Amino acid sequence: MARKKKTSHPIQMPRRSTAPIPAEEPERIEKRGHLDQPLLLLTMLLLGMGLLCLFSASYATAYDDFNGNSTHFIFRQGIFAAGGVVVMLVASKFDYHKLHYFAIPALLLAVGTATSKLKNIR
Repeated sequence: MARKKKTSHPIQMPRRSTAPIPAEEPERIEKRGHLDQPLLLLTMLLLGMGLLCLFSASYATAYDDFNGNSTHFIFRQGIFAAGGVVVMLVASKFDYHKLHYFAIPALLLAVGTATSKLKNIR
């Protein structure tokens, strides 16, 4: 009867493969430019629900403050929402892997901005 090798740790971690990582298949490269449709659908659904909630909450105020124009706030928010959707669609075509060159400068800019604002708190 063969004995099992006793390990010092009760949980065994799986061994990593030493095989080289295969190159991307042509089918996978073709799919790269397509939108994730369920995510797009959920984003549009959330956008629509947000606009509906805004209309419901601001109807009376807009009617009183803007001479009976109850759609004042929803119209302005709809313009910005449409602009945001356009920016989202354009940004989805951009390869975000190219942004890693800006990581360190962006971090330094953020830290510098935060520390300069801390000095002005007094």
